[in-house]
Amino acid sequence: MAETATVPAVGVTVGRREGAISESTSRPMIVVDAGSRLRLITQCDHAHLAAEILSLLPALADEPLRDVLLRATRRHDDGWQGIDAAPPVDDRGRPYDFIRLPWELRTEIWDRGTSLAGIQPEAALLIAEHAVELHRESSSEDGRAKTLLELVEARRAELRERLGSRAEEVSALYPWLKGADLLSLIVVNRWTGRTFELDLPERHALEPWRARLEERMLRLQPFPLAGATTLHYPERSIENRSYRDTVDLGTALARAPWRSDTVTIRSWG
Repeated sequence: MAETATVPAVGVTVGRREGAISESTSRPMIVVDAGSRLRLITQCDHAHLAAEILSLLPALADEPLRDVLLRATRRHDDGWQGIDAAPPVDDRGRPYDFIRLPWELRTEIWDRGTSLAGIQPEAALLIAEHAVELHRESSSEDGRAKTLLELVEARRAELRERLGSRAEEVSALYPWLKGADLLSLIVVNRWTGRTFELDLPERHALEPWRARLEERMLRLQPFPLAGATTLHYPERSIENRSYRDTVDLGTALARAPWRSDTVTIRSWG
């Protein structure tokens, strides 16, 4: 039987069985071990795929803040752009994952990601909600994580004060961003053989949505679309080996051609 992973509403921490989700959500670049190759997807490309999935949903067609939600979803990982462009390597010669990424880099990424110049405050608030959600659990285990959480909580508080009475309405949409983020991660990481549940706002979803990936087919229940829809996202692959340093890894990335991968969204049955 496929294992079920529930994705709670905003404010509830994902359980330990979803540890792989939390780790991959926060990697400087999404790195998927594919045997002799490593598949590489940038955080920004993953975020764009999340927004594309969200844009298809009829449940949001009449949502007054739909454009805000899509903008926030598309840009929620913009803070990772510098790291994606030149990913550092750890002492094993591997691209850093979230667990080993130096805290000064994490703080810089989320400070930049929650203070985006030119983005409207409503979208920035949703991105700040995401940053708080990602770091809430780890803050109880590491003082440096607590410092980072305090930074993004302060940024969220500033945005809530700026938006006044609109802040609650905006924040109520965060489960959509969180759900779309997970759906995209399921696809790019190829998390097959598991069933995921997404808790969405009750006014849009009377029961939890379920998602399951089979090869390159993302199956949803309830199925929100008129028919099967295929989406594309870019990725690169490099040799699965130990890299001497950031320059060695960067050279391999520069030589790796971009290719388009696909996912088809279909009904559950």
